[in-house]
Amino acid sequence: RGVKTLLSLDPSGKISPLSPTLIALGDLEPSQTAASSYRLLVDGEAEAGQYPVGVTISYLDSQGVPKSVVETLSLRVQGIVSFRLLNTPTLTVEPGDVADLEADLLLVGTESVDFVQVDIVESGPLRRTLDSYEYIGPVDPDSPVPFDLQFAAAADAESGSYTLLLNVTYFDDLNRLQASTVGLPVSVVETSLEVEVHRPLGGFWLWLRRLLGLLP
Repeated sequence: RGVKTLLSLDPSGKISPLSPTLIALGDLEPSQTAASSYRLLVDGEAEAGQYPVGVTISYLDSQGVPKSVVETLSLRVQGIVSFRLLNTPTLTVEPGDVADLEADLLLVGTESVDFVQVDIVESGPLRRTLDSYEYIGPVDPDSPVPFDLQFAAAADAESGSYTLLLNVTYFDDLNRLQASTVGLPVSVVETSLEVEVHRPLGGFWLWLRRLLGLLP
């Protein structure tokens, strides 16, 4: 009878309640369930990780004696991790040819990440090469890291605009493998042909060559 739940947050102050921490659930019958919901606010400077949350459940037993039990939960705060490309060139490639990509990888987020690597994902007529992968290592927020890769266009690729996809993998604060995809435009252009133009001889130069016996 008279079941109540009281929420106790981490004393660091990084997490604060937006709703009452004490909730009255009333009387509960055996095997009956009830839910307590809380709205919480995470401080913008909170570090990624797990924060302890205590829940005290108080009630009156069948004899009217106050009882309580404390449960400890872990609230995980996940850091913001987003990747962007800087200093990207205008990429063009001919069918069956290989092109270079040199750019900077920027981490926009709240946490550093480790074991970062970048590799090209085959998509449409765009193909991988032996140099389509690069290991970068640890990356800090707002610290661009240069990298260079190669990619190719299929021999039968049609001219047009495509998106080159890059798969960025890293390990988060819990040492879990994560992945993010970024893309940039690529133009496949027709193979350029070198045409040698032979201009016919005539006029003064034709007369001069005949005079010198260079022409029959």
